[in-house]
Amino acid sequence: MIKKLNIKKMVSLFMSAAVITTMISIPTIKTYAAEDEKLLYTFDDSTTMGWNVVNPAANGGAFDTNVSAPIEYSEDLKMDGNDGALKINANFTNKTWDDASVMVNLGATGEDFSAYDTLDYDLFVPTNFDKKLIIGTAGMDSSWKWQDDLFTSDYSGIDLNSGEQTTISGKAYNKLHVTRSKTKAFDSLSDKTFMAFIIKIATTATTYCGPIYLDNIAISKGGYDPSAIPSKSGKDNICLEAENGTLTGLNITKDSSASGESYVQGFDAPGDTLKVTADIQISGSYAVVIRYKTFGGDKSNPVYLNKTKVKDCSFKQTDQWKDVIVGPLKLKAGKNEFSIGVSWGWIAVDYISFIGGDGKQVSKVDLSTSTTSSQPCDIPVNFTAVADDAAQYRFEVKKVDGEWKEISKYSSSLSCVWVPGTAGDYEIKVTARGLSLIDTQAEQTIKYTALPAYENKPLVNQMFGSGMVLQRDIDNAIWGWAKHGTNVTVTIGTETFTGVSDIDGKWKIGIGKHSAGEPYNISVVAGVETVNITDVLFGDVWLCSGQSNMAFTLKEAAEAANEIQNSNYPNIRYYTVPMKTSPAPVATMENPEGWKVCSPSTSSNLSAVAYFFARKLNKDLNVPIGVVFSAVGGTKAEEWTSYESLQTMPEYVDSSNEIKTGTADIDIISSPTVLYNGMIAPVVPYGLKGVLWYQGESNWGESTYNKLLPTLISDWRKNFGIKELPFILVQISAYGTLQSETNIVQNWNGLAEIREAQLKTMLSDKNVGLVVTTDVGDPANIHPTNKQDVGLRAALSAEKKVYNQNIIYSGPIYKSMVVEGNSIKISFDSIGSGLMVGLKQGLTPAVEVKDGKLTGFAIAGSDNVFYLADAVISGDTVVVSSSKVTNPTAVRFGWADSPVTNLYNKEGLPASTFRTDTTYIRVAEDIPTVLYGDINKDGKVNALDFALFKKFLLSSSGTYDTILDLNKDNSVNAVDFAILKKYLLGGISSLPYVK
Repeated sequence: MIKKLNIKKMVSLFMSAAVITTMISIPTIKTYAAEDEKLLYTFDDSTTMGWNVVNPAANGGAFDTNVSAPIEYSEDLKMDGNDGALKINANFTNKTWDDASVMVNLGATGEDFSAYDTLDYDLFVPTNFDKKLIIGTAGMDSSWKWQDDLFTSDYSGIDLNSGEQTTISGKAYNKLHVTRSKTKAFDSLSDKTFMAFIIKIATTATTYCGPIYLDNIAISKGGYDPSAIPSKSGKDNICLEAENGTLTGLNITKDSSASGESYVQGFDAPGDTLKVTADIQISGSYAVVIRYKTFGGDKSNPVYLNKTKVKDCSFKQTDQWKDVIVGPLKLKAGKNEFSIGVSWGWIAVDYISFIGGDGKQVSKVDLSTSTTSSQPCDIPVNFTAVADDAAQYRFEVKKVDGEWKEISKYSSSLSCVWVPGTAGDYEIKVTARGLSLIDTQAEQTIKYTALPAYENKPLVNQMFGSGMVLQRDIDNAIWGWAKHGTNVTVTIGTETFTGVSDIDGKWKIGIGKHSAGEPYNISVVAGVETVNITDVLFGDVWLCSGQSNMAFTLKEAAEAANEIQNSNYPNIRYYTVPMKTSPAPVATMENPEGWKVCSPSTSSNLSAVAYFFARKLNKDLNVPIGVVFSAVGGTKAEEWTSYESLQTMPEYVDSSNEIKTGTADIDIISSPTVLYNGMIAPVVPYGLKGVLWYQGESNWGESTYNKLLPTLISDWRKNFGIKELPFILVQISAYGTLQSETNIVQNWNGLAEIREAQLKTMLSDKNVGLVVTTDVGDPANIHPTNKQDVGLRAALSAEKKVYNQNIIYSGPIYKSMVVEGNSIKISFDSIGSGLMVGLKQGLTPAVEVKDGKLTGFAIAGSDNVFYLADAVISGDTVVVSSSKVTNPTAVRFGWADSPVTNLYNKEGLPASTFRTDTTYIRVAEDIPTVLYGDINKDGKVNALDFALFKKFLLSSSGTYDTILDLNKDNSVNAVDFAILKKYLLGGISSLPYVK
């Protein structure tokens, strides 16, 4: 049996005056034990192991790579337990000297040959080959000089008829075992470290065209006999104790329950790492089994194979030793390093196993479930199979005495996900076949009991608890689980409502509409069980979701200490949905903390944006605000979207199917549907006023976001059962490459496209608001600390879009453009009291910069080359031009990851970035917030405004803004008064009126 294996990484070939080489695949070298040291190339891993062909030019000229004799991995012959050989497709040309030499690169640091004294290899040549072969060797030393004849050469040629006859692909071949000893020239070298090694195979005056094979190339001490190596089974099963690995920052703990009576623990401090090295005999596909336990919640730790990250592996909370399986992974023969890195929280690891092989013959497969053998029928179950060799797996299920139904088709995935749906006794079967796809070779069946849905669930859903806020003025309901047919009574105040649990044990009882007011107490009674819920408020409930900027806490925000100290708002309540991924929607969640009342003792861990948003709404509206917080940093929008909705987008059909069936592992930062399933589905159908959504960084530069964001919005509206559920979108802040003279408009997809998708979504949906934040970002920090302005602006957007208040809630929004000579005039919606050049510093409101210069504008002609532009405010428009563009066609504003812009309205709200060389579809016609002629600002234009206008003209008393400039000539006079009169009499259909 082979004692020891070693992989040495090979890197790019090199160039010299004598040799020109090309990049080749990284070879795998096996190194045997010190007493019998060898570099061995057995070609059993479906590669050429780094060997490349080297042909001499005519008449023995300089060596050169030549495709006339390409080489390849071949399985034309199989012997000595090996799968293949090196096939040289020789094409001799009847020259006086022609060859099919082969060369291998020995890596950046080379290989020390000083301990080696023998070269061995098996050579296969057709029996009808009519010439002798000339055999030689050469090596390139560490100074990149070629040294010839390291091992004895046969320049007079060797007798090809002296070998053993064999048949390859129906043709007769001679097999010769060539053994050559080191030379005196080799011994005399002071530098025996070689960067490359050549076996010269040459001939003279023949036109032979066909294969020559090499196998079992060994450079050794004492020689190499391949027949002495036992035939390999094609399988490998290696178990490595964690305590014998390379540990960084980890501790070894004695424990008789561990396989080696010890385990390693840690992974809760920066740098903690466990590395093990598996000596793999058979290259192929492997499952890596990690036996572990952990507490304090699920962990997600990176795992690496040969220093390349494989994935973030999910370690589910367990106080018993359990297995998590990574794979299938492609491992090559030799040493493979597998490591586990740090994420957060404590993990203990007992051992790591590697199970697999070449995939040619499966004889056994084991099937297990990550849970107990019984669970409620609405909870997804994950099954995992591991065969004793590389395999494809098919999973099937049936009810006892029923018919088999396929869960997932044959694939290399070790796992499948299944949701029973109904209670009963089931059988789950896995069948495994080798990767050669021959008939099924192994199967196993296990039993599983799906319990009624109410089992192991609370009487009342965990969303409902003391201190909660329920949505005012809608038909609310309370729901939960009880045994089938249980009578359930819900009492709120003096009102009582009743219902009965259905066949699955689910119950849902409506409690009617309630307006905001004093706290209520609610009791739920089912048989002998009673749940009391106290201090319940009716107000407005906002679901606050997204990624890290939404998850950014109050204690991290600017002026955190002062904000926390002054956060005593008993009518702001919040509920944190625990982080959970799931391949299928789940109905429950574990949240022992429940609802919390906002106070200095509780607010520090609340989302900063959600807090400032809720605080302004609570102050301005004088109603209780409930925040349901459900956000995870670093996540993508598709993770928050349901399977059914992603199936309407071709880009996500396959990936969402893979998650649903379990053929793909869940990655918390990329897997579609998994956060909707684990963190939104359990909230549905809790009554909501709206959604505050802050996300997009992780979809950076993805063109699909234009469709994905509206799909998510439609998805949540459908699932919450609120047709026009409002969404307030926080546009991504400035981060990354600054807009500058060398980056006038960004020519790669980045955050500009994400901001545009958010803008387009708002413009095309009247129930969507947009919060512009480019002026409060930080180019060097994707998590800016100024969350006060973000929350304030989000609340303004909600007060207009959701609460219909007559306020200026947005900065300027691009409306249209018109070319005027060598300039372009841009018109805007949401100009408020007018446009201005603004300056925003810290937490202070933006101020007008008199005679300031607008920044961020770029202009282009028909050649689409953009130049920084001169931009000037002209009334309610901006005129854009450049001396470098005489016939302009397009303008872009703030088109960079980090825009440098300063266009505001006089209410201090920044303009959204935009480009005119695209199409913005407007469905939301309520964007303009300036109602021309509405002098008393009551939302109407009528006789009262006419009287006030007349009084103003007669007495010149009072101060009125641009809403009286009805012809937009930058002055208010009798002409505007006449226009208002004509409008009120029906002679003009709309204001302002510009001829």
